[in-house]
Amino acid sequence: MQSQANWAARLTPMLAEGVRLWWSLVLAWDG
Repeated sequence: MQSQANWAARLTPMLAEGVRLWWSLVLAWDG
């Protein structure tokens, strides 16, 4: 269970960064 929590703790910021980067790319392409 501890390893799963550790995995989630590492994945969440990486996922958030990816979404932010993708969204900025979409906005740049759209505008």
